[in-house]
Amino acid sequence: MNPPAQRPRLVLVAALTFIGLFYLIFLGSSLRVIAGMHTGNAATVMTPTQQLPQADFAMFWYSGRLLTIHFADTLGLNVTASPWLLHTFHIRVWSSLSPFQLDWLYPPTMGLLAVAYAALPLGVSYWVWRGLYVLISAGLLRRAGLTWPEIALGLASPAALVDFQGGENGALTGGILVASLLLVERAPATSGALAALLSFKPQLGLALPFVLLRARNRRALVFAVLVFGVMFLLTLPLEGLHAWLWFLGAGRRASVTLISRPFAQALPAAGATVFFMARGFGASTLGAWIAQGAVSLPCLWCLWRLWARPEAAPVPRLALTLCLSALSTPYFYLYDMVGLATAMAMMFFRAPDAHKPLYGLVWLFTGYSGTLAHLTGHVFMPVAAALGAVLAWRDLDG
Repeated sequence: MNPPAQRPRLVLVAALTFIGLFYLIFLGSSLRVIAGMHTGNAATVMTPTQQLPQADFAMFWYSGRLLTIHFADTLGLNVTASPWLLHTFHIRVWSSLSPFQLDWLYPPTMGLLAVAYAALPLGVSYWVWRGLYVLISAGLLRRAGLTWPEIALGLASPAALVDFQGGENGALTGGILVASLLLVERAPATSGALAALLSFKPQLGLALPFVLLRARNRRALVFAVLVFGVMFLLTLPLEGLHAWLWFLGAGRRASVTLISRPFAQALPAAGATVFFMARGFGASTLGAWIAQGAVSLPCLWCLWRLWARPEAAPVPRLALTLCLSALSTPYFYLYDMVGLATAMAMMFFRAPDAHKPLYGLVWLFTGYSGTLAHLTGHVFMPVAAALGAVLAWRDLDG
Protein backbone atom coordinates (compact mmCIF):
# COMPACT_ATOMS: atom_id res chain seq x y z
CA MET A 1 0.00 0.00 0.00
CA ASN A 2 1.10 3.55 -0.65
CA PRO A 3 2.15 5.56 2.41
CA PRO A 4 -0.36 8.31 3.31
CA ALA A 5 2.16 11.01 2.37
CA GLN A 6 2.30 9.73 -1.22
CA ARG A 7 -1.44 9.62 -1.81
CA PRO A 8 -1.90 13.36 -2.51
CA ARG A 9 0.92 13.14 -5.05
CA LEU A 10 -0.73 10.17 -6.79
CA VAL A 11 -4.06 12.02 -6.87
CA LEU A 12 -2.32 15.04 -8.40
CA VAL A 13 -0.62 12.91 -11.07
CA ALA A 14 -3.89 11.16 -11.90
CA ALA A 15 -5.76 14.47 -12.16
CA LEU A 16 -3.10 16.04 -14.38
CA THR A 17 -3.08 12.94 -16.59
CA PHE A 18 -6.84 13.26 -17.00
CA ILE A 19 -6.55 16.97 -17.90
CA GLY A 20 -3.70 16.31 -20.30
CA LEU A 21 -5.57 13.51 -22.06
CA PHE A 22 -8.68 15.62 -22.60
CA TYR A 23 -6.56 18.52 -23.78
CA LEU A 24 -4.93 16.33 -26.40
CA ILE A 25 -8.37 15.23 -27.59
CA PHE A 26 -9.44 18.86 -27.89
CA LEU A 27 -6.18 19.76 -29.63
CA GLY A 28 -6.62 16.95 -32.16
CA SER A 29 -10.17 18.05 -32.93
CA SER A 30 -9.06 21.66 -33.35
CA LEU A 31 -6.19 20.73 -35.63
CA ARG A 32 -8.57 18.79 -37.88
CA VAL A 33 -10.74 21.89 -38.20
CA ILE A 34 -7.74 24.12 -38.87
CA ALA A 35 -6.32 21.67 -41.44
CA GLY A 36 -9.60 21.80 -43.33
CA MET A 37 -9.62 25.58 -43.64
CA HIS A 38 -9.65 27.02 -47.13
CA THR A 39 -6.62 28.91 -48.29
CA GLY A 40 -8.44 31.76 -49.99
CA ASN A 41 -7.47 31.07 -53.62
CA ALA A 42 -9.34 32.76 -56.42
CA ALA A 43 -11.33 29.65 -57.34
CA THR A 44 -12.91 29.27 -53.91
CA VAL A 45 -16.47 30.50 -53.46
CA MET A 46 -17.69 31.43 -50.01
CA THR A 47 -20.99 29.73 -49.20
CA PRO A 48 -22.94 29.41 -45.95
CA THR A 49 -21.32 26.02 -45.33
CA GLN A 50 -17.84 26.79 -46.67
CA GLN A 51 -16.50 29.83 -44.87
CA LEU A 52 -13.20 31.21 -46.03
CA PRO A 53 -11.31 30.64 -43.85
CA GLN A 54 -13.80 31.28 -41.05
CA ALA A 55 -16.71 33.70 -40.78
CA ASP A 56 -15.29 36.18 -38.26
CA PHE A 57 -11.91 36.80 -39.89
CA ALA A 58 -13.40 36.85 -43.38
CA MET A 59 -15.95 39.43 -42.21
CA PHE A 60 -13.22 41.64 -40.72
CA TRP A 61 -11.08 41.27 -43.84
CA TYR A 62 -13.91 42.11 -46.20
CA SER A 63 -14.91 45.14 -44.13
CA GLY A 64 -11.28 46.27 -44.24
CA ARG A 65 -11.44 46.17 -48.02
CA LEU A 66 -14.59 48.30 -47.96
CA LEU A 67 -12.90 50.82 -45.69
CA THR A 68 -9.85 50.94 -47.94
CA ILE A 69 -12.02 51.56 -51.01
CA HIS A 70 -13.98 54.26 -49.17
CA PHE A 71 -10.81 56.01 -48.00
CA ALA A 72 -9.31 55.91 -51.49
CA ASP A 73 -12.52 57.42 -52.85
CA THR A 74 -12.25 60.38 -50.46
CA LEU A 75 -8.75 61.02 -51.84
CA GLY A 76 -10.01 60.95 -55.42
CA LEU A 77 -8.40 57.59 -56.20
CA ASN A 78 -10.19 55.03 -58.32
CA VAL A 79 -10.12 51.82 -56.31
CA THR A 80 -12.87 49.26 -56.83
CA ALA A 81 -13.62 45.80 -55.56
CA SER A 82 -12.01 43.16 -57.76
CA PRO A 83 -14.15 40.59 -59.63
CA TRP A 84 -12.59 37.93 -57.38
CA LEU A 85 -13.78 39.82 -54.29
CA LEU A 86 -17.35 40.00 -55.56
CA HIS A 87 -17.22 36.36 -56.72
CA THR A 88 -15.81 35.04 -53.44
CA PHE A 89 -18.36 36.68 -51.18
CA HIS A 90 -21.59 35.35 -52.62
CA ILE A 91 -23.31 35.37 -49.25
CA ARG A 92 -24.25 38.62 -47.56
CA VAL A 93 -21.72 38.90 -44.74
CA TRP A 94 -22.28 42.56 -44.00
CA SER A 95 -25.09 44.72 -42.70
CA SER A 96 -26.49 47.86 -44.34
CA LEU A 97 -27.30 49.25 -40.90
CA SER A 98 -23.77 50.13 -39.82
CA PRO A 99 -21.43 52.74 -41.34
CA PHE A 100 -19.81 51.67 -44.60
CA GLN A 101 -21.62 48.31 -44.32
CA LEU A 102 -19.41 46.99 -41.52
CA ASP A 103 -20.88 43.82 -40.07
CA TRP A 104 -19.74 44.10 -36.48
CA LEU A 105 -20.75 45.72 -33.24
CA TYR A 106 -17.21 46.75 -32.35
CA PRO A 107 -16.08 50.36 -31.88
CA PRO A 108 -14.64 52.05 -34.99
CA THR A 109 -11.12 51.36 -33.68
CA MET A 110 -11.63 47.79 -34.92
CA GLY A 111 -11.55 49.28 -38.40
CA LEU A 112 -7.83 49.97 -37.97
CA LEU A 113 -7.20 46.25 -37.58
CA ALA A 114 -9.55 45.39 -40.42
CA VAL A 115 -7.64 47.63 -42.83
CA ALA A 116 -4.40 45.93 -41.78
CA TYR A 117 -6.01 42.53 -42.41
CA ALA A 118 -7.12 43.58 -45.89
CA ALA A 119 -3.61 44.56 -46.99
CA LEU A 120 -2.96 40.90 -47.87
CA PRO A 121 -5.02 38.26 -49.70
CA LEU A 122 -7.57 36.68 -47.41
CA GLY A 123 -6.02 33.25 -46.90
CA VAL A 124 -2.49 34.64 -46.50
CA SER A 125 -3.69 37.39 -44.17
CA TYR A 126 -5.38 34.88 -41.88
CA TRP A 127 -2.20 32.91 -41.25
CA VAL A 128 0.05 35.97 -41.05
CA TRP A 129 -2.10 37.63 -38.41
CA ARG A 130 -2.58 34.41 -36.42
CA GLY A 131 1.19 34.19 -36.16
CA LEU A 132 1.63 37.89 -35.37
CA TYR A 133 -0.93 37.72 -32.58
CA VAL A 134 0.88 34.85 -30.90
CA LEU A 135 4.24 36.63 -31.19
CA ILE A 136 2.90 39.95 -29.92
CA SER A 137 1.09 38.35 -26.98
CA ALA A 138 4.09 36.20 -26.07
CA GLY A 139 6.30 39.30 -26.04
CA LEU A 140 3.85 41.26 -23.89
CA LEU A 141 3.38 38.40 -21.44
CA ARG A 142 7.13 37.91 -21.15
CA ARG A 143 7.50 41.64 -20.51
CA ALA A 144 4.89 41.28 -17.75
CA GLY A 145 6.95 38.59 -16.03
CA LEU A 146 5.40 35.29 -17.14
CA THR A 147 7.57 32.24 -17.64
CA TRP A 148 7.65 30.51 -21.01
CA PRO A 149 5.67 27.47 -19.75
CA GLU A 150 2.94 29.83 -18.49
CA ILE A 151 2.90 31.67 -21.81
CA ALA A 152 2.73 28.41 -23.74
CA LEU A 153 -0.20 27.12 -21.69
CA GLY A 154 -2.02 30.41 -22.10
CA LEU A 155 -1.55 30.83 -25.84
CA ALA A 156 -2.18 27.14 -26.57
CA SER A 157 -5.11 26.86 -24.15
CA PRO A 158 -8.46 25.47 -25.28
CA ALA A 159 -9.80 29.04 -25.42
CA ALA A 160 -6.92 30.02 -27.71
CA LEU A 161 -7.69 27.05 -29.97
CA VAL A 162 -11.33 28.18 -30.22
CA ASP A 163 -10.06 31.65 -31.09
CA PHE A 164 -7.68 30.24 -33.71
CA GLN A 165 -10.48 28.36 -35.45
CA GLY A 166 -12.79 31.35 -35.61
CA GLY A 167 -10.21 33.88 -36.73
CA GLU A 168 -11.10 36.19 -33.85
CA ASN A 169 -8.61 38.29 -31.87
CA GLY A 170 -8.66 36.55 -28.50
CA ALA A 171 -4.96 35.64 -28.53
CA LEU A 172 -4.07 39.31 -28.97
CA THR A 173 -6.59 40.75 -26.54
CA GLY A 174 -5.82 38.10 -23.92
CA GLY A 175 -2.13 38.99 -23.96
CA ILE A 176 -2.86 42.72 -23.85
CA LEU A 177 -5.29 42.35 -20.94
CA VAL A 178 -3.04 40.17 -18.78
CA ALA A 179 0.00 42.37 -19.43
CA SER A 180 -1.93 45.56 -18.68
CA LEU A 181 -3.17 44.25 -15.33
CA LEU A 182 0.21 42.91 -14.26
CA LEU A 183 2.08 46.10 -15.24
CA VAL A 184 -0.28 48.63 -13.69
CA GLU A 185 2.06 49.22 -10.73
CA ARG A 186 5.46 48.30 -12.21
CA ALA A 187 5.07 50.08 -15.56
CA PRO A 188 1.98 52.31 -15.39
CA ALA A 189 2.59 54.06 -18.73
CA THR A 190 2.76 50.73 -20.57
CA SER A 191 -0.25 49.44 -18.66
CA GLY A 192 -2.34 52.47 -19.59
CA ALA A 193 -1.33 52.28 -23.25
CA LEU A 194 -2.27 48.60 -23.39
CA ALA A 195 -5.60 49.31 -21.70
CA ALA A 196 -6.39 51.83 -24.45
CA LEU A 197 -5.63 49.26 -27.15
CA LEU A 198 -8.49 47.14 -25.83
CA SER A 199 -10.91 49.86 -26.96
CA PHE A 200 -11.68 47.72 -30.02
CA LYS A 201 -13.06 44.99 -27.70
CA PRO A 202 -14.33 47.00 -24.72
CA GLN A 203 -16.18 44.16 -23.00
CA LEU A 204 -12.81 42.52 -22.33
CA GLY A 205 -11.55 45.59 -20.50
CA LEU A 206 -14.52 45.86 -18.17
CA ALA A 207 -12.26 45.55 -15.13
CA LEU A 208 -9.71 48.12 -16.31
CA PRO A 209 -11.60 51.30 -15.29
CA PHE A 210 -12.06 49.85 -11.80
CA VAL A 211 -8.38 48.95 -11.67
CA LEU A 212 -7.00 52.25 -12.93
CA LEU A 213 -9.34 54.42 -10.88
CA ARG A 214 -9.05 52.39 -7.69
CA ALA A 215 -5.28 52.10 -7.96
CA ARG A 216 -5.21 55.92 -8.38
CA ASN A 217 -2.40 55.59 -10.87
CA ARG A 218 -2.51 58.90 -12.70
CA ARG A 219 0.31 57.99 -15.06
CA ALA A 220 -1.57 54.91 -16.29
CA LEU A 221 -4.78 56.92 -16.72
CA VAL A 222 -3.00 59.68 -18.68
CA PHE A 223 -1.39 57.22 -21.08
CA ALA A 224 -4.67 55.35 -21.54
CA VAL A 225 -6.40 58.60 -22.53
CA LEU A 226 -3.55 59.68 -24.82
CA VAL A 227 -3.30 56.39 -26.70
CA PHE A 228 -7.07 56.15 -27.10
CA GLY A 229 -7.07 59.73 -28.39
CA VAL A 230 -4.54 58.81 -31.08
CA MET A 231 -6.61 55.78 -32.09
CA PHE A 232 -9.75 57.91 -32.22
CA LEU A 233 -8.08 60.41 -34.54
CA LEU A 234 -6.83 57.62 -36.81
CA THR A 235 -10.37 56.31 -37.26
CA LEU A 236 -11.78 59.63 -38.49
CA PRO A 237 -10.30 59.55 -42.04
CA LEU A 238 -11.42 55.94 -42.44
CA GLU A 239 -14.88 55.98 -40.91
CA GLY A 240 -15.76 59.52 -39.89
CA LEU A 241 -17.30 60.84 -36.70
CA HIS A 242 -20.71 59.41 -37.60
CA ALA A 243 -19.29 55.89 -37.17
CA TRP A 244 -18.70 56.70 -33.51
CA LEU A 245 -22.15 58.22 -33.18
CA TRP A 246 -23.63 55.08 -34.74
CA PHE A 247 -21.69 52.81 -32.39
CA LEU A 248 -22.68 54.72 -29.26
CA GLY A 249 -26.32 54.83 -30.31
CA ALA A 250 -27.60 52.23 -32.75
CA GLY A 251 -24.62 49.93 -32.18
CA ARG A 252 -25.30 49.65 -28.47
CA ARG A 253 -28.96 48.86 -29.10
CA ALA A 254 -27.99 46.33 -31.77
CA SER A 255 -25.70 44.57 -29.27
CA VAL A 256 -28.60 44.16 -26.86
CA THR A 257 -30.79 42.87 -29.69
CA LEU A 258 -28.09 40.39 -30.76
CA ILE A 259 -27.79 38.61 -27.44
CA SER A 260 -31.55 38.78 -26.85
CA ARG A 261 -32.34 36.63 -29.88
CA PRO A 262 -33.73 33.10 -29.36
CA PHE A 263 -31.05 31.13 -27.55
CA ALA A 264 -30.45 28.69 -30.40
CA GLN A 265 -29.59 31.62 -32.71
CA ALA A 266 -27.20 33.39 -30.34
CA LEU A 267 -24.10 31.16 -30.66
CA PRO A 268 -25.03 29.17 -27.55
CA ALA A 269 -22.04 26.83 -27.76
CA ALA A 270 -19.59 29.72 -27.74
CA GLY A 271 -21.45 31.74 -25.11
CA ALA A 272 -19.67 32.19 -21.80
CA THR A 273 -21.77 34.52 -19.65
CA VAL A 274 -24.39 34.30 -16.93
CA PHE A 275 -26.84 35.83 -19.41
CA PHE A 276 -26.33 32.99 -21.90
CA MET A 277 -26.41 30.43 -19.11
CA ALA A 278 -29.77 31.70 -17.88
CA ARG A 279 -31.16 31.75 -21.41
CA GLY A 280 -30.02 28.17 -21.94
CA PHE A 281 -31.99 27.08 -18.89
CA GLY A 282 -35.15 28.64 -20.28
CA ALA A 283 -35.13 32.11 -18.74
CA SER A 284 -36.81 34.89 -20.65
CA THR A 285 -34.72 37.78 -21.91
CA LEU A 286 -35.82 39.86 -18.92
CA GLY A 287 -35.09 37.00 -16.54
CA ALA A 288 -31.63 36.53 -18.01
CA TRP A 289 -30.89 40.25 -17.60
CA ILE A 290 -32.02 40.08 -13.98
CA ALA A 291 -29.79 37.06 -13.35
CA GLN A 292 -26.85 38.79 -15.02
CA GLY A 293 -27.39 41.92 -12.96
CA ALA A 294 -27.64 39.92 -9.75
CA VAL A 295 -24.18 38.48 -10.48
CA SER A 296 -22.57 41.54 -12.07
CA LEU A 297 -23.19 44.00 -9.23
CA PRO A 298 -21.50 42.00 -6.44
CA CYS A 299 -18.66 41.00 -8.78
CA LEU A 300 -17.95 44.63 -9.69
CA TRP A 301 -18.10 45.57 -6.01
CA CYS A 302 -15.55 42.82 -5.28
CA LEU A 303 -13.32 44.19 -8.05
CA TRP A 304 -13.46 47.64 -6.49
CA ARG A 305 -12.54 46.25 -3.08
CA LEU A 306 -9.87 43.96 -4.48
CA TRP A 307 -7.80 46.73 -6.04
CA ALA A 308 -7.88 48.71 -2.80
CA ARG A 309 -5.45 46.11 -1.43
CA PRO A 310 -1.96 47.01 -2.71
CA GLU A 311 -0.47 44.24 -0.59
CA ALA A 312 -2.41 41.51 -2.43
CA ALA A 313 -0.32 38.96 -4.32
CA PRO A 314 -0.29 40.10 -8.00
CA VAL A 315 -0.96 36.76 -9.71
CA PRO A 316 -3.94 35.63 -7.58
CA ARG A 317 -5.27 39.19 -7.86
CA LEU A 318 -4.96 38.94 -11.65
CA ALA A 319 -6.76 35.58 -11.72
CA LEU A 320 -9.53 36.84 -9.46
CA THR A 321 -9.91 40.02 -11.52
CA LEU A 322 -10.33 38.11 -14.78
CA CYS A 323 -12.81 35.63 -13.28
CA LEU A 324 -14.90 38.45 -11.80
CA SER A 325 -14.75 40.36 -15.08
CA ALA A 326 -15.94 37.30 -17.02
CA LEU A 327 -18.84 36.88 -14.60
CA SER A 328 -19.77 40.58 -14.83
CA THR A 329 -20.28 41.05 -18.56
CA PRO A 330 -23.34 39.80 -20.48
CA TYR A 331 -21.46 39.69 -23.81
CA PHE A 332 -18.54 37.27 -23.76
CA TYR A 333 -17.59 34.23 -25.83
CA LEU A 334 -15.10 31.42 -25.37
CA TYR A 335 -12.58 33.00 -27.73
CA ASP A 336 -12.53 35.95 -25.31
CA MET A 337 -11.30 33.68 -22.47
CA VAL A 338 -7.62 33.51 -23.47
CA GLY A 339 -6.68 35.99 -20.75
CA LEU A 340 -8.55 34.00 -18.11
CA ALA A 341 -6.98 30.76 -19.34
CA THR A 342 -3.52 32.37 -19.10
CA ALA A 343 -4.24 33.45 -15.53
CA MET A 344 -5.33 29.90 -14.67
CA ALA A 345 -2.07 28.59 -16.15
CA MET A 346 -0.11 31.00 -13.96
CA MET A 347 -2.01 29.92 -10.87
CA PHE A 348 -1.45 26.28 -11.76
CA PHE A 349 2.32 26.73 -11.45
CA ARG A 350 2.12 28.84 -8.29
CA ALA A 351 -0.78 27.41 -6.26
CA PRO A 352 -0.65 24.65 -3.63
CA ASP A 353 -0.76 21.13 -5.02
CA ALA A 354 -4.30 20.65 -3.77
CA HIS A 355 -5.53 23.48 -6.01
CA LYS A 356 -3.53 22.67 -9.14
CA PRO A 357 -6.05 20.19 -10.63
CA LEU A 358 -8.91 22.64 -10.08
CA TYR A 359 -7.06 25.45 -11.84
CA GLY A 360 -6.27 22.97 -14.60
CA LEU A 361 -9.95 22.08 -14.95
CA VAL A 362 -10.97 25.74 -15.26
CA TRP A 363 -8.25 26.17 -17.91
CA LEU A 364 -9.54 23.09 -19.77
CA PHE A 365 -13.14 24.22 -19.53
CA THR A 366 -12.44 27.42 -21.49
CA GLY A 367 -12.78 25.18 -24.54
CA TYR A 368 -14.83 22.25 -23.31
CA SER A 369 -17.66 24.52 -22.24
CA GLY A 370 -18.49 24.74 -25.94
CA THR A 371 -18.37 20.97 -26.32
CA LEU A 372 -20.69 20.52 -23.36
CA ALA A 373 -23.05 23.19 -24.70
CA HIS A 374 -23.23 21.31 -28.02
CA LEU A 375 -24.19 18.13 -26.18
CA THR A 376 -26.59 19.55 -23.59
CA GLY A 377 -27.74 22.92 -24.93
CA HIS A 378 -26.57 24.57 -21.71
CA VAL A 379 -23.72 27.01 -21.00
CA PHE A 380 -21.68 26.22 -17.87
CA MET A 381 -18.65 28.47 -18.32
CA PRO A 382 -19.82 30.86 -15.54
CA VAL A 383 -19.66 27.93 -13.10
CA ALA A 384 -16.00 27.37 -14.02
CA ALA A 385 -15.28 31.11 -13.76
CA ALA A 386 -16.88 31.16 -10.31
CA LEU A 387 -14.72 28.20 -9.26
CA GLY A 388 -11.62 30.06 -10.49
CA ALA A 389 -12.69 33.13 -8.53
CA VAL A 390 -13.15 31.15 -5.30
CA LEU A 391 -9.78 29.45 -5.70
CA ALA A 392 -7.97 32.70 -6.48
CA TRP A 393 -9.66 34.39 -3.50
CA ARG A 394 -8.42 31.63 -1.20
CA ASP A 395 -4.91 31.92 -2.61
CA LEU A 396 -4.88 35.71 -2.57
CA ASP A 397 -2.97 35.97 0.70
CA GLY A 398 -1.17 32.68 0.41
